Amino acid sequence: MWLLQPICQVAYFVADAVAAARRHSRTFGSGPFFVFEHVPYKLNIHRGVEREFDHTTVIGQWGGVMVEFMQQHNPHALHAICTQLGDVPRLLS
Repeated sequence: MWLLQPICQVAYFVADAVAAARRHSRTFGSGPFFVFEHVPYKLNIHRGVEREFDHTTVIGQWGGVMVEFMQQHNPHALHAICTQLGDVPRLLS
């Protein structure tokens, strides 16, 4: 079952993505981190409505887990986790 796969990514919405990454690195030894400002997306659906999604993201590694800090520059905040599915056709059958 796909829910039993290990988590490979954790994302947080924060007020200041760069400061959050620095704090995480100092506290847990994660990193290095890479900063991507005002990342563009072509299509965003939030609660069934197409919306703008303007955010800055800071991405790094914490052992085997990718850590992402997202700073949203408009409303409708989200958060996420990710797992690796492996053999998708087999999992869907």
